[in-house]
Order: sequence, then structure tokens, then C-alpha cells
Amino acid sequence: MNRTRTNGSGRRSVSAPNINSNSNSNFGLPSRALQESVKFKQERIAVLNTDPSSKSFIIWFGVSCYFPVISACLSPLSNMISMAGAVDHWRINPETGHQVDDPSSVRTLNIISLLSGVIANFVLLLNFSGRLGYVKAQLICITAWIVALVVLTIALIMCTTRDYDQGYQRSIGYWFAVITACLYFICVSLLSIHFIGYLKKKYAATFNLLENERLLMSFTFVFSIWFLWGSALFSRLLHLTYGNSLYFCVVSVLTIGLGDIYPDTTASEIMILIYSLIGVIILGLVIAMISGIVSSSSGPIFFFYHVETQRTRLYKKYTENPDSNFTDFKAFESIRNIRERSKSRQHIHAIILSLFLFLLFIFLGALVFYIAESWDYFESFYFCILSLITIGYGNLCPITGCGRAFYVLWCIGAVPLMTVLISTVGDSLYRCSRTIDRRIRRYIYFEKPSEAQTLSFKNIILQFLSPRNYPPKADESVLPVSSATEASASDPVDLERNSGNDISTLSETSTKSNSYSARRRSNKARLLSLEDTMKEESPFAKITEMRKLLDDLKEIDVISIENEDYEFTYEQWVKYLRLEKRLNHSQSKLFWISEESPLRYPFKQSLYLTYRLSDMLNEILDDLLEDVEIGEMKSHDHT
Repeated sequence: MNRTRTNGSGRRSVSAPNINSNSNSNFGLPSRALQESVKFKQERIAVLNTDPSSKSFIIWFGVSCYFPVISACLSPLSNMISMAGAVDHWRINPETGHQVDDPSSVRTLNIISLLSGVIANFVLLLNFSGRLGYVKAQLICITAWIVALVVLTIALIMCTTRDYDQGYQRSIGYWFAVITACLYFICVSLLSIHFIGYLKKKYAATFNLLENERLLMSFTFVFSIWFLWGSALFSRLLHLTYGNSLYFCVVSVLTIGLGDIYPDTTASEIMILIYSLIGVIILGLVIAMISGIVSSSSGPIFFFYHVETQRTRLYKKYTENPDSNFTDFKAFESIRNIRERSKSRQHIHAIILSLFLFLLFIFLGALVFYIAESWDYFESFYFCILSLITIGYGNLCPITGCGRAFYVLWCIGAVPLMTVLISTVGDSLYRCSRTIDRRIRRYIYFEKPSEAQTLSFKNIILQFLSPRNYPPKADESVLPVSSATEASASDPVDLERNSGNDISTLSETSTKSNSYSARRRSNKARLLSLEDTMKEESPFAKITEMRKLLDDLKEIDVISIENEDYEFTYEQWVKYLRLEKRLNHSQSKLFWISEESPLRYPFKQSLYLTYRLSDMLNEILDDLLEDVEIGEMKSHDHT
């Protein structure tokens, strides 16, 4: 945004944008308009000590943001599963089918591991809630999880090497302990890498998280507590081991219902109704938060990174090798094409990542069930697909301890992933359909807004048979300053023809605004001629400019009502920001690809322009107040 300076007479004048600035230290949005309209929190980038256009930026952003989120989800789940591994015995007598008591040494080590994991989870929860500092929390969490992992691994090795010689089999509790050790290792690795990034001064001593991402751990913690309570309840009501009861609760809450375990008493039937209903609500909240994080929390920052890398490369090219044919208009078209490519790349990457994780879950799950349940691979694959879409026919269900323990963790991760995948693909298909519709409207140019409402066969034939009347192209070298250009740009129908954006009809508000603008334009020629004869600093000129700004605000408001994601054309940007009045800087033609360009950010353009024009109005009002104050002081001196 333009900055003001005070001249010798006490008046404020507008300074030219610093187009040559190209430093990214201490990132911050330069104006209130950007702070209010941009789609990400500037603190998420400001916390990083990395240039947004560098290749390492996206890596350390992922470490600072996603690693804590993944740890926050896995930490409560690891405690939930470790509880099942500690309550159930690790050995089963195959002749009786009953569990056999574990040796006291294994039991003690198992309890120590459980307590260490709980401490780590509790400390991490304190850090997420802001009650414990980053460094202390990291040191305690990493140490506690290392202790839990090492102790549990020792217990598993001891039990595996010496306690299965008498023909005992491994129970579901043993396999829950194995899964717990794996989860502890993942949590230790993620937090250690994050702490290394802090020690390397890649970011500040904090988790780079939004409020909803911090709340995710609290909801995951509640979700885990709900499973723990349900497992204890139904292990008594259905006379199941704790591990099998946890398997039953997961199958019920995720609405799969395999039918291998079911309530057989009135009390258990009543309780499962209440338990499943509340559990589905909690699950829905967790999935909604995960979907929001995946789709919106970090998407704008990835978009900003892709734009920055290409914009920086283009800006460097034309500063090192100036090209006289590279006009201001071409710079605008270049940054706009960069934005379009970045949006497409972001959507494609989101779909590819979701599909990759989806296929990984399916093939990995099928492989585990193929080994654990002795099914053929097609049956395992078929079972995984049915579980993902929550169809439980009951003809296939895990019966081994390994299969059920893995199924608990697999379902908790796979079913929410399926929901996120459907949401991502659905949003992409919706955007694709809107893009196709806009391109059809561009190809078949309609003269009247009423004809653009429907793509009837008759209209299409008439458009092909009639002479094509394409919108006029903008002058690539001369900025539009004439009153005729201003009049045409103020009509939202003409805005549609110049931009190709999807504004098909104008509402009643639009009609009222146009009639108001028409009345105002009736005196435009006279006012402009008067304006030319007066000084630029005169009160009359300032009031006239205020009236123009108000008219522009009305136009922007009409456009935003029709389409809040409307992308303004070159002519509209020049008109609304008064860029034809900027100083003839040697690098002015590179403005749109410089760091001063607002188009480098993911933002709502109508909201940004509204704030910019409002700031211009405030500046003019301040100048008028200064004029009044100076006039009163002069009149007071004369008297």
C-alpha cells in the first residue's frame, strides 16, 4: 500500500511504492488490506526463518506444521492401544482358549511403559493448550516416549524369546503392545525432527499450528477416552477380553458392524445404542476438523509458495535482462497465469496425495490380513474396500489376535481418510465443472446477460451462425485514464466481457447501483473540466475524488455479491488503485511481479480492494480535516 509522508507545509503526500524491494526477512503483510483479505495467517510464515521462495521453505513448513498435528493424533491413540496391551495378558493357552498370566518382570515393564506414554501425552497436551513452554515440553515428551519405547521393546523381546516355549499363542494384547511400540517410535521420530529444526533455527520455539489444529488433539484425546470407557463397559457386559471389547467398540462407532461380535442382552443393546450414537458424533467432529485442516489450513500457504517460486524467478529474469516489450499489462498477465497454474497444481497435488494414501492403506491392509488371517489376496483386498465404505456383510471378519489388533488401528485411520478423499475429489470435480462452464461461456460469447443464463441449443446455433463479437483487448502499453474507460469499467456487464468471469446476471442491488452511477456520470464531463482548472490539492478536487471512490466501492460490492471469488481484470485494478497516477519509476512495469504486487498472495480480491479504497478515503478525509484546521488557524491569526 502507498505510504504517506509529511512535507514542509504540514500536508501529507503519497509516496510511490517501493518496487525494488526484494527481501523476505521477517515476513509480514505490508498493509491492513492484505492482512484482512489474505487466506492464511501471516504468523504461519513469520515463524519460519526461511525465504518463502526457497526450496527448503515448504519442507520446514511441513515439519513445523504437520509433524505436530500427526503427533497430536497418534499420541492419544497410542495411549488407548497401550492400555489394551497392558490390561490383557500376552499369552493364550490354545487348549482352553483362556489367557495365561504374564511373568512379573514383563508385567512390570509393561506398566512402566504405559505410565511413561501417558506422561508424554499429558505434557504434549499441556503444550498444545499453552500451559507449558515448547522447550520443556519437547524435552519431557521425547524423553518419556523414548523410555516407553525402550522398556516396551525389552518386554516384548523377553516374552517372545522365552515365554512361548510351552505351546502358548500370542494374544490380542501382545499385538496391541507391538502396535503401541510402533506408534511410540513414530511420535519420537516426528517430535525429534521438529526439535532439530528448532535447534537449527529454522523456526521459533513453537508448534506452527492454528487454533483448530491445536483443538484437534483435545478432540482426539476425548475420542480415545470414549473408546477406553466403552471397552471397559462392554468387556463386562459381553464377557470379552479388553482387547476384543476395544475391537467391538471401534467396529460399532465406525458403523461397519461385521456381526462377529454383537450385544446379546437387553442391557448391552441399550448401552450400545447410546454409546454408538455419541461416538458417531465425536467421530464426525474429528473428521470435520481433519477435513478442514487438509483443505484450508495449509492449502493457501502451498499456493503462496508455488506463486513465489515462479514470481521470483520471473522477476529476476527481467531485472537482470530488461525487455522493452515486457509491458505493465504483460506483467499482469504473467502473474495471473502463474496464479492459475498454481491453483491447478495445488488441486492436482491434493488429489494425488489423497489417492496415494488411500491406495497405501488398502494395499498395506490387504497384505496384513493376507498374512494374519490366511485369506487369499483378493479376499483381503475385498474386505478392505468394504470396510472403507463401511459395508459390513459379515462373511469376512478378522478372528486372530493380530488381525483384530491391526484392524482397530487401520480402521481408525482409514475411515476418516476415506471421508477426506471424497471431500477433496468432490471439491476438485466441482471446481473443474465451473471451469468448463466458464470456458464454454468464453467460447460462445453472448451479447445479452439473459442469453448467458441458459446454454440452449437455439442460442448455441445462433452464436455460431452469427458474426463473432469478441470483447475488445486492452491496450498493452498505455494505462486507461479516459472517462470513456471509466464509464465502461463501471458497468458490471462490461466487466464480465473484459474478464470472462462468471457474472451472469445482476441483482436488484446491482440495478440500483447502476442507476445511481448513471446519474452521477451525467455531470462527469463538466466536473472533469472544472477539475483540470483547479489545483490537485484543492478541497474540491479531493471531494470529487472521494465521490469517485464511493462509486467504485459500490461497483466492487455489486461484483462481490455476485461472485466473492471474482478475479479483477487489468483495467479494473488500474482504475480502482489509481495506478495511472503512480510515479514513472524505472521498474514500474515490473510492479505486478515484484514484492509489492498483491497478486502474489492467496486472497479475496474484492475484499482487498474494498479495504484499499477505504484507506484512500480515510487519507483524503484526514487531508480535508487538516485543511479545515489550517484554515481555522489562519483565520484566528488574522483576527
